[in-house]
Amino acid sequence: MSTTLPLSPAVAAVVSGQMRSVSIGSLYSIAESSEPISENDEIQRVNELQTKGDTAFQNKDYLEAIKFYSEALEIDGQKVEVLSARAAVYLEVRQYDLAQRDAEQLVKINPLIPQGHYLLAVSLDNQSQYDKAITSFLSALDHDAEHAEQLVDNITVVASNLCNFNDDVIKTLEDVSPLQKLAEVGIQLHSVNHHDLCIEVLLRAIKLQPEETKYNIQATATLASSYLTLKDLTRAKHYFLQCLTLAMKENNTEYESKCYVNLANIHLLENDIQQSIAYYEKLAAIGNDLKAQSRDGSFPTYWSMELRCALHQNLSVAYKEVRNYPRALHHALLYVELVKNSPDAEFLLPDAHHNAGTYYEMVKDYKSALKHHEAYLALSKARKDKVAMAAAYASLGHVYRILYNFKLAESYQEQYLRMAEKIKDYESQAKALCSIGEIHLMKEDFEKALSFFQQYLRMSRRLDEYETECCAFLKLGDVFKCQGRPQHAQYYYEMAVTVSEKLEQNEDLVNKCRCEVACALVLSVSKDDMEKARLEFEELIPFYSKKIQQFENENIECPTELKTALRNCYDGMQIALCKLEKQENALEYAEGYRQNKFKEIVKLKLDTEDEDAKGPEASYVSFCEDLCKIVNRQSATVLYYSMTDAFLLIWVLKPGEGVVKVQVERAIRESLRQKVRHILEQLQNTDEHKSDLDCENRALPSRDRSVSHLQRKYLAKSKAWKLKEQRKESEKELEKESKVVIPPQRQLYDLMIMPVEKTLIDIKEVLVIPDKELTQVPLDILEDGKGVRITEKYKVTTMPSLAILNVLTRKDTNMAIASTQGNTTSSANLFPMYLDDHLRVVIPPDEKPLSPIRQQLRKAPVMAREKSISPSFITFGTNHYDYVPTPKERLNRAELIVAYEKSKLGTLITHSSTDTEILQGDGVHTKFQQASKQHQSLVIGNPLLPQKLKLHGQIWCPPGELMVSQCEALNVAEYLETKAVIGSAATKDTILNKLCDATLLHIASYGSWEDSVIVIGPSTTSQPNEDGSHNEDNYQIGVKDIMNIDMKAELVILSCCYGDIHRDVDFTLPSALLAAGCKCVMVILWAIPDIAREKFWYHFYKTLQSGNFVSIAMATAKEKLSQDERFTDPMYWSPFLLIGQDVYICVHQIKHAMLDQLVDNAEDEVLKSMPVNALNIAPEPVEVSSQEIILPKLRQSLSALLEHHLEHPKAIPILLQLVAESLTDRKSVV
Repeated sequence: MSTTLPLSPAVAAVVSGQMRSVSIGSLYSIAESSEPISENDEIQRVNELQTKGDTAFQNKDYLEAIKFYSEALEIDGQKVEVLSARAAVYLEVRQYDLAQRDAEQLVKINPLIPQGHYLLAVSLDNQSQYDKAITSFLSALDHDAEHAEQLVDNITVVASNLCNFNDDVIKTLEDVSPLQKLAEVGIQLHSVNHHDLCIEVLLRAIKLQPEETKYNIQATATLASSYLTLKDLTRAKHYFLQCLTLAMKENNTEYESKCYVNLANIHLLENDIQQSIAYYEKLAAIGNDLKAQSRDGSFPTYWSMELRCALHQNLSVAYKEVRNYPRALHHALLYVELVKNSPDAEFLLPDAHHNAGTYYEMVKDYKSALKHHEAYLALSKARKDKVAMAAAYASLGHVYRILYNFKLAESYQEQYLRMAEKIKDYESQAKALCSIGEIHLMKEDFEKALSFFQQYLRMSRRLDEYETECCAFLKLGDVFKCQGRPQHAQYYYEMAVTVSEKLEQNEDLVNKCRCEVACALVLSVSKDDMEKARLEFEELIPFYSKKIQQFENENIECPTELKTALRNCYDGMQIALCKLEKQENALEYAEGYRQNKFKEIVKLKLDTEDEDAKGPEASYVSFCEDLCKIVNRQSATVLYYSMTDAFLLIWVLKPGEGVVKVQVERAIRESLRQKVRHILEQLQNTDEHKSDLDCENRALPSRDRSVSHLQRKYLAKSKAWKLKEQRKESEKELEKESKVVIPPQRQLYDLMIMPVEKTLIDIKEVLVIPDKELTQVPLDILEDGKGVRITEKYKVTTMPSLAILNVLTRKDTNMAIASTQGNTTSSANLFPMYLDDHLRVVIPPDEKPLSPIRQQLRKAPVMAREKSISPSFITFGTNHYDYVPTPKERLNRAELIVAYEKSKLGTLITHSSTDTEILQGDGVHTKFQQASKQHQSLVIGNPLLPQKLKLHGQIWCPPGELMVSQCEALNVAEYLETKAVIGSAATKDTILNKLCDATLLHIASYGSWEDSVIVIGPSTTSQPNEDGSHNEDNYQIGVKDIMNIDMKAELVILSCCYGDIHRDVDFTLPSALLAAGCKCVMVILWAIPDIAREKFWYHFYKTLQSGNFVSIAMATAKEKLSQDERFTDPMYWSPFLLIGQDVYICVHQIKHAMLDQLVDNAEDEVLKSMPVNALNIAPEPVEVSSQEIILPKLRQSLSALLEHHLEHPKAIPILLQLVAESLTDRKSVV
């Protein structure tokens, strides 16, 4: 509680405002000649003097009052009543400085006394120190709630003197509550930038009447705004959130909007872009609601045109920062439409078009970008704004350069350069020179490119900017790198590093320069250079990995440049380590890059699980020893490839031996990657066979489809490009004439297998882990100089990485362990007897009861001879036994079968439909339960799609139904004797539910390797957007969807993602399927005629009917297809590729299992409708009765028997004999 003292007459007069002012010349002290007195006398004397002073004051004898008060204070200088009284007298006589001194002393003695603060405020006010006066009045208000209204009035008067309130403000302050007055005073103080005072006033206002929500909203908003102006973001955010809560409670959309605007701006200042976007979107939602509620399209006053324009402009910038370019473009276009109707359209519209054109560039819609840049140029010319005109020329030139229209691009950039020279803008001149140099570099006119980049360097030095100079050195280095002159390139890159080190806080540019230097160093032959490169890459790889991880953590699209730089660092590190003879370390980096890509896939699953849950991430490896352990868990020799433009690295890993060979192949003239692309083009022969290629398009439109079309269009018109292509064609023709034409199959064999062929002697299985363009090679077409295909020498499989192989082999181990623990869902029946990685003969558990070990040994040596002298173990599932013959094993097969049959004498029902025996003993029925395998086949095709679909931020209208896809699905379903899921039945939710149970999965639909998605019908619960389109998540099954289900498919066939334009197969989608639990994925590398594909499926599934390995079925189908005279060219039969393990599939067993499941379902339905279980009837108990009950029953039975005695004459004698024997046995027992 605050202390309130009784007011002396003087103070009361001041407080009441009734004291009139007088003047006083000077005051004197009576301290001199005073004599010491006792304490009681002092008190009495002080009281007397105070009384005299009060009397003098009442008589308006102010000088006499001051005299008495001063004498009293000479005796007791801490008496607050006297101090306050004298201060009041000083105020009356206008001695404000003396009054201030006494008031300050009073506050110092006891700050809880409100009179001291009040007197201090009055004295400060009269000295025109209004800000300090308000503070003191507020302190008085804190300790004197009884006089709140009077104190608030005083604060209002002082604030009016400080802010010069106009008549309207003064009018609003009449007859209002203290809270309203204080709130208005705070608002006025905020308007004149007295933010510290505003905060003090509004804090007291909110404290004064906290339940007054209506006025507290305004006060809290102004308070938060003042904190924001003072850059106190934490408190500003706190009070804006508090204001938002109050506004939403009162349904006050005006202040709710203001809060959203300011909260979004605060988060922008804190660099929390995502949260800022969230608040801006909430603000936009309010605008949409207001628009919907308005009948005439008008908005409330607070929802001004300026606010709407700022909203969409800020949202476009924010979405650009998080690299969500479609949303940025959406709001930029809304901003353009708003600005057109704005009073300031003349000034704002040019920049609005410029921004819209820039965002169109980001989404690669270059046609629309050109329209907006041309509008920007036209408006700039109309305003005669030379700076804007120069920027428009630069933008147009940039777009035309991307589209390969080099003529127009160069023209616009030259105009940009001339305009920059006119306005003497050296920075723009530098940019123009750089752009023109880039155009000539793309045209491979290296001399002109070098000339312009040298001018760019000179201009950068004139600007005296290290960043521009650094970029100029990088461009010069790029010219020499493209020319194949790495030493010259290295020089300029090193100069760039030197300049970049002078920059502050530009780590990205510094590391970019270091990366270029390191990549140039690996082309050297010096080991010192290799060591320098290795050290650079050791620092750069963690840097780029961390940068990419930051983008992923913030859910922002990562720039392509960062990913490319990281890939180059990994490639360069591998080359450097191999040259330093550290081949095993190089392998670790090769696999490390692939593991990082695999981790991105696995994270989508692990994010949905508990932290303690164990997933594939636990199997990640980093050392060569761990990689060799993965290889040891399977039986194939691994060929591991890593390819760059200059080098091809090949590691050979054998089970039990580790890395046995490392081969480094260097490019001679042509880039190795380019060489592989040329060979694949020869293999595909798309131009030659284009007229014969009647193939259904099952590929989603790519992101850059329109760009590629425009690029080809402009290149076709380019004379320089035509001459260049003609020159290349003539060079190729000369090479063909001078050399023997080598078929593409042989070229690929020479590149991939020949360097390590000697290491593969006596090898039967080869597992290939390809890299980059090598992933597009159908390995089974490779053939040596004698025309022998690789598949005739080895059994070949493909795997994306050792990390995925690790997951698959671990899964096999876990499944085998589960089968030994009684897991009835094991897939052991799909596999025949085979050798495992430890050379043990594995026998399916179902064969164990009827197949003695001795008999299986007849087959074991035959299998073992292919890999080793003889197997050391026999295994049933995962139970391993040393083979040591025992007496029991020496029994012949007949004795074993007899013994086995005797064990089944009590069988009530010998077998179920799945060979499970049901036994009976001593009158007890074993419970019947059918043991069905859970294998299923699933065929999907031609899903029903809506007319409008969102794709890459734009509307895509599917051209029509995939009728060939539907026919394919129906045919495959017929081969598998199942029902195809097509049309409206193929919805996303239905398919995701069925994927979990499928053993064999065939998908014929739209898809995209680029986006790693399969197109399916939208779920029945999904709702379209306002324009009728469905979002991508509604109709696409992507990597995240796949990783969130547990699949058990042995084989997945992706008959999708190909079409009229060739697209490289990306291993992301197959890797996701393998990580989700699938064992093998088949893809089609390029488009072939529909009839050829149909024939392939027929022979493929025919081979699998009675059981076979998928690789054999694929080879058989290819062989059959190549025998057709229409499809003898490898282009038609070779594009089918297996990724993952080579699994054994028996379609008959899958059909059998599905039939069993059908019977099970029928039985369940019947049994549910029956009162008792008909298959498991409880046995009737044997009744034990007395002789009186038994004899009548015996007579009745004998009578019935005698009636039919003639038909069965031997029955009665036998019965009598049995009765006699029974009685004899009974007597002997007795």
